[in-house]
Amino acid sequence: MRNSRVTLGLLFLTMVAGPCLYSSTREPWKTILVVLGAGTCLVRVAEYLWAGRLPRIPFLLGGSAGFLLLQGWAIAANPEGTYVPYLHVILPVAKACPWVPGTADAGMSVDTMRWVTVVMGLSVVSCDLFLPDQERERLVLWMAVVGGVVSLVGIGGRLFRDPFLVWLWRRNEIGTEFGFFRYHGAAGAFLNVVWPPCFAQLLRHLGKPGGWLGRAFWSCTWLILVVGLLVNASMGSLVIAAVLWMGWGLYPIIARLCQCHGERLILGRGFSWIVYGASLGLVLGIGLLVSPGIGDLAWKRHQSLWDPGRVAAWRACLFLVRKAGLWGFGPGTFEAVFGLIKFGRLGSLAGFRWETAHEDYLQTIIEWGWVGFIVWVVWYAGGLVGWVHRFLRSGSKVCWGIILSLFGVSIHAFFDFPFQIPAIQLYIALLLGAGWSFFKEGKSHHYFVSNGSFSASGVSCLRAIHSNKENTLG
Repeated sequence: MRNSRVTLGLLFLTMVAGPCLYSSTREPWKTILVVLGAGTCLVRVAEYLWAGRLPRIPFLLGGSAGFLLLQGWAIAANPEGTYVPYLHVILPVAKACPWVPGTADAGMSVDTMRWVTVVMGLSVVSCDLFLPDQERERLVLWMAVVGGVVSLVGIGGRLFRDPFLVWLWRRNEIGTEFGFFRYHGAAGAFLNVVWPPCFAQLLRHLGKPGGWLGRAFWSCTWLILVVGLLVNASMGSLVIAAVLWMGWGLYPIIARLCQCHGERLILGRGFSWIVYGASLGLVLGIGLLVSPGIGDLAWKRHQSLWDPGRVAAWRACLFLVRKAGLWGFGPGTFEAVFGLIKFGRLGSLAGFRWETAHEDYLQTIIEWGWVGFIVWVVWYAGGLVGWVHRFLRSGSKVCWGIILSLFGVSIHAFFDFPFQIPAIQLYIALLLGAGWSFFKEGKSHHYFVSNGSFSASGVSCLRAIHSNKENTLG
């Protein structure tokens, strides 16, 4: 079954809408993203029915996705409280099923589960959709195009003192928007997901003779992403970018140690200039951040990755983790539950509303419990392991870049909230689904043929029938 243009077109629109509709963190942009993602999944299901086959996905991917959907919707449909925002209280209600875990607020959980359902569906679709190599190349190209647009808009907003988004959201007093993101830290996390695979494509084109158009495109795109990271002025994002850059420095060593000979490792003088220039840019960018009073970034001296507010919030979250139990307080209910912490545990944070914990792992345990947290880890780790296996087999630079992207965002989640941003969740789900497809490559290695009319197994059957006829006639 060929990948139809309708499915690919809807998926591309979904990838554009995720970050470009103000990171899809507020209505109506979140609803638009849900509709596009659900439409992509439904069209793909219709294609499966038309072709008369099931999606080619590993059992563990389908099992983990199905379990998360079953747990989330069962808890969302069984509320044991209703959150009142202006009073910061949860009014208890009678549970419909006393023996089933309930949510602290049905509205929050249902709203979250709508998007979680789309994310799980897209990860399953991605596993089957990006099984061929050329489709994975298309995915990286789309990421580069959208990431470049986001970075360009952010750079323009910083240069011209205008976020370009006044019709979408009220500007923050200290100007922490970047591109189409309301919070510059989330924008930096998104760029850190995009730029490592783009850099891998740049290295691949630098190592090929000719192909000046590809070199120009990937060079410009990667430079735009790096400049966007520097102008973004997010300390956490730059720290992750520096870690990922060191990971790229380890690529030749790891590839040789693992005896990966699929691609050329040494790229000569052009690669060296890129390394020197990027390293200098990162050093200058970090220097601007840590040096107060330079330019318009002086306000950064008041920010820190480990400021007292975050530390106090993490301590409060540890208290909630002990109360979450196996099933948690319900998907998407962190804001409601966090508001119940007494003033003595929050200190200076008393009276503030926290939508996220700035620590995604603690927030996941609070909302989903220990059981849900473990299943989320299985879902994430399976896709990452698939990319690692693919890299060890081929030494592909693109595989290494995607591994770095997934590794970097998982580190960023320790002190920020990238996994709570729909745009980042969307791209991570697509990358993980493509990673899970590794476990089906052996069985479907020759499934796609050049003309797309028959699968290789079908062609083999036709040849066998023809051979039998010849033998019979003989």
